[in-house]
Amino acid sequence: MFDHSSNLPITGGTFTAVEGDLHVHNFEPNHKKALEVLHNQIAAGAFHNSAERFDPPKCHPHTRKAVLGEIIDWAENNDKLHPFLWMYGPAGSGKSSIAQTIAEQLHQEGKLAASFFFARTATGRNTADRLMATIAYQLTLSIPTMSHHILEAVDRDPAIFSKSLDTQLESLILGPLKELFMGLTETTGSSNMPRLIIIDGLDECRKADFQRLILSVFFAALRKSSIPFVFLIASRPEPEIRRFFNQDSADSLSHRLVLDDKYKPNKDIEVFLWSRFDDIRNDHPLQSLLPATWPSDSDIERLVIKASGQFIYAATVMKFVESPQHRPIDRLDIIFGLSSPGSNTPFAELDALYLYIFSSAEDTIRVVETFSFLILRNSSSYVSMNLVEDFFCFRRGDLQIILNDLHSIIYVPKPSQSSNPLHLFHASLSDFLQDKTRSGRFFIDSPENHEKMARLCIRHIQPHTLKTGP
Repeated sequence: MFDHSSNLPITGGTFTAVEGDLHVHNFEPNHKKALEVLHNQIAAGAFHNSAERFDPPKCHPHTRKAVLGEIIDWAENNDKLHPFLWMYGPAGSGKSSIAQTIAEQLHQEGKLAASFFFARTATGRNTADRLMATIAYQLTLSIPTMSHHILEAVDRDPAIFSKSLDTQLESLILGPLKELFMGLTETTGSSNMPRLIIIDGLDECRKADFQRLILSVFFAALRKSSIPFVFLIASRPEPEIRRFFNQDSADSLSHRLVLDDKYKPNKDIEVFLWSRFDDIRNDHPLQSLLPATWPSDSDIERLVIKASGQFIYAATVMKFVESPQHRPIDRLDIIFGLSSPGSNTPFAELDALYLYIFSSAEDTIRVVETFSFLILRNSSSYVSMNLVEDFFCFRRGDLQIILNDLHSIIYVPKPSQSSNPLHLFHASLSDFLQDKTRSGRFFIDSPENHEKMARLCIRHIQPHTLKTGP
């Protein structure tokens, strides 16, 4: 907009840098306080491009073309008969990767209104408390003409964030929309307005009744008023969510997309595997020692069969094989040598891989302690290596040693970045560890874990109490 311009005076505006682009928003000076209030209530980590979610999983190039095409066609050419698209599938089927890819593409095209990526292990992203504020805040950026009306609503009632979800939706989103439309003319209509709102990982919102409440609030709003938005909801088919969409009133407004064999996941997984093995051949420290015939077509076929349509299995395998500290050929042989316990279970191959990775750790006791702490905190996105080492009275650097063989399942910062957060690569790992039939000796029992961590907390508190007590 300002190409070849210089010494251009701009007053009364707020500049926001988003993904390298400069957006100018004319927030009035008297709205500064309201903007601060709103910003303090958001879950910034829930944005598709948040720093907290840096390098999130996304679809590999040339994969998932049919699924992505169907979603984009629905989002851009929606006839308003089906303003909701429910994309569902089991853990590891690639839901979040698809949602992330859609978010990035439509954001680049100026068609993404807002997004909220739930995560069971991240404070602020595992409840509905900050959902409406986060969506409203993004609307002030994606639809600048709404910002005045949204901030006016915050000015009128700064306590709006403590009220019910439907009240927040009415005050922060529906009301401002109505006021905006009242000022629109035929030539400045809403046809070019960003329309897509993405809610990913709804099943990772704590408490099933809140999952249902979120859906109920949005569906009720659509039934009683004309809203220009369409909603992409991605989740596992958990009972409460499934029951909600099975209602006639919800089913009639929804389009369903189930991630099953219709979309040929095996072919996409094969493309993904070949590409990642190409990366190993080009980048691995031992690349010159890799035979030209490795891996073979049959190797790839075996991995595809083992994956059983689960992208998380393929991704975890590749993280394991590409480790720069090991020989890729040996690592792939290990994968093929694993025997899956109870091969008739849906996650048999993934469980066998998880079991092997945990068994490869030298200090399994302290490994389980560390994972127990991450799961108990229910906020692994905010748990740094320093914090874990301090809590367990480890020496600095101990976690680098303890977690050295686990980089395929957990992000471990470099020693120079030890204040950065640890985080599990996938929610399926937490499920695995808390199911004794799957994890065996690595099982994390919640009540026992709570008791053990409480004793450790008391151990930290007691010396302080002795020093400062009467």
